[in-house]
Amino acid sequence: MYGLRGGSELGIGSRKEQPKGERSVIVREREVKGLGHSKLAAVGQGGVRWIQEIIDQTQLGAMQKSGEASDAGSGGGDAGDFCGFVNGRAKDSQLYVGVSSMASVCAGICQLAGVDVLSRTRVADVQFQSASKSWDLACQSEGGDGGADPHMFGFDAVVFAVHNPAFGAAAVQRLAAEARDEEIRARLSRLAAALQDLRDTQKGPLLPLRARFPAGSLSAQVPFDAATCPTSPDIQFICRHGSLPPGDATGEEMWTAVPTTRLSRELLQRGLDERGQCEELHQRLSGLLGSFFRDGGGGMPAPTRLSVKRWGAGLTLRPLGLREPCVGLEPWRLGICGDFLQAAPGGGPLEAAALSGYQMGDRVASWFAA
Repeated sequence: MYGLRGGSELGIGSRKEQPKGERSVIVREREVKGLGHSKLAAVGQGGVRWIQEIIDQTQLGAMQKSGEASDAGSGGGDAGDFCGFVNGRAKDSQLYVGVSSMASVCAGICQLAGVDVLSRTRVADVQFQSASKSWDLACQSEGGDGGADPHMFGFDAVVFAVHNPAFGAAAVQRLAAEARDEEIRARLSRLAAALQDLRDTQKGPLLPLRARFPAGSLSAQVPFDAATCPTSPDIQFICRHGSLPPGDATGEEMWTAVPTTRLSRELLQRGLDERGQCEELHQRLSGLLGSFFRDGGGGMPAPTRLSVKRWGAGLTLRPLGLREPCVGLEPWRLGICGDFLQAAPGGGPLEAAALSGYQMGDRVASWFAA
């Protein structure tokens, strides 16, 4: 396990002080437009480079080098470098957190752009109307408060900006079935098949565990604020949410453990409910952090609350590898974007999703240009 905190590189059972003048993590307050106040962890270039030099000398470094050709830019998967924090662009970048949660990022961007957002509503189906060259949507309210109209008609364009490529695959396959030109039908069918295969074979589930503990009970003993776990078969990444409200003001501190897709898939296949998933994931987390509490004799403190978020297609193991980061089908004004289409230069899935979305926005704007 490799962790970052202050000025040290940390491993379970050992601690090596960082060379003088190096700095691995800086935590400070900053106003982030659209995100509100957030604490950001700036991973200093020298600090992470120093950690990488250590990793390069280990068996993990050899494994990473041998897998670069096949896994480079994949977003990490279970390859031991979650979101590219060690090898990717994040090592030279400032890291931000959404406030009050990561879900607030999209809402903040839409608010800044003046976009009307219909929340607590699921789009169950989309239908292209050839006669009017428009899209109809079938919607379902998820809040029991009425929400959207069951059917919404006459949209000029549709963009799938979701983590699951199967939604785009279904829409493209429907267009293929209705296409009269044989070559167009074949090209659309190939795209639909590639997107569906990506969902079936290259998208892994994630069950991130969010655990709350009495304030100071973990942070006083665990010598890092975040850590990647490259050799663990169960947990990829651990971090403390010290900057997210309600934070320590409630007498609690919050930690997140991101499991591997292998463990997530195993727990789903076993049919465990949320409580069972929480217990299993907490047990694996305790196995990683338990060594920090052996000297005290009391063991790792019990959590006050546990919860799990299910992402059925949360992590792209290998992107589709397109030459461009998005798919734009202008004759139908249909767009597909996401981290699963093209690897980002920095290797992280968030960067890949953002770049894909940026280009998709440019494409849509060009469709309606005078």
